[in-house]
Amino acid sequence: MKFLLLLLFLINFNSVFSCEFENLNKKIPSLLGLANNNMTESIFNTIIQKVSDVFEPQIKERNGKLYVIKVWKNNKANALAQQYGSNPTTFQVLFFGGIARHPMMTNDAFALVVCHEFGHHLGGAPKRTSRSWSSVEGQADYWGSSKCLRNIFQNDDNIKIISNMNIDSEVLSKCSLAFSSNAMEKALCVRVAIAGISVAKTLNSFIKNAKDISVMTPSKNVVSSTNQSHPSSQCRLDTYINSSMCDIDEFGYRPSCWFFN
Repeated sequence: MKFLLLLLFLINFNSVFSCEFENLNKKIPSLLGLANNNMTESIFNTIIQKVSDVFEPQIKERNGKLYVIKVWKNNKANALAQQYGSNPTTFQVLFFGGIARHPMMTNDAFALVVCHEFGHHLGGAPKRTSRSWSSVEGQADYWGSSKCLRNIFQNDDNIKIISNMNIDSEVLSKCSLAFSSNAMEKALCVRVAIAGISVAKTLNSFIKNAKDISVMTPSKNVVSSTNQSHPSSQCRLDTYINSSMCDIDEFGYRPSCWFFN
């Protein structure tokens, strides 16, 4: 019965869910659900569970009930969020294995994908006009990086972890400037930013004839009203970089390529 309910749900998920990580129908080819990177089903489940454990209390405080669906063997490169019901409201998130198995997707980057979906539920304003429960896409990105991912990583030995990473020199420069006197905060900033770069480049890889995106080439777009849809890959990269430095007002602002104040 549980399998049948899940099957019926997946057949109709496009009509049920309203907030996608990206407006994609891409699938990641893989033999019998095996990963194209170092992701495994165990890691996939552990990352989702870790984020869920941290933020489920906030959902309960809002008279909500968290419902997590993990579909490792499905190759769809996406994740989704929805709310429905009342007393309690169900805060639902769905994660497909395809996005986690993308060859450009690191474990940290997938954690940011998970955080983004929780960001639709918990990210706050600005929110969508058509679905007032949900933060807009840019805000889900911003909260996902600044509040969720930083929280998930804050107690790790980030200095040691980033020592094994290939760090973009501009990221190191920005984080060093923002946290010049705190090595631990600088390392956390770098780790979160690197995860954001991986996510943004993964998204950009799905766009035909897409222009390269870079920390060095921030979007020049300036919106006249807050964008409620998915920002461009470059704009999302800008959001991830800025939100990695969220504690510093001078650097951690929401980019004008999607946010209008």
